[in-house]
Amino acid sequence: MMNVSPEMSQSDWLKLAESRLTVMNMFDESNTSEILRLQNAVNDIQSKMTETELSQYNSDKNVVLTAKEIETNRLATVKAMNENRDKPSI
Repeated sequence: MMNVSPEMSQSDWLKLAESRLTVMNMFDESNTSEILRLQNAVNDIQSKMTETELSQYNSDKNVVLTAKEIETNRLATVKAMNENRDKPSI
């Protein structure tokens, strides 16, 4: 079972569990116990979320960006990368 930390919301944990489940279904179908564990984790997280949180999560998950939003995100990423260019790597 996943413990919910203050840094991550229920929807963050749900997104993480769903993405892991998707990867397991795509690449490792032989590991059914892990797939079952992840499915139970997804069900557990969903059961702890309110209807409002679930509907908000589903609407956020299925967002389609406009061309203007994509360009704005691209420019913000380029700006952030340029600002970090001179900083030492980890």
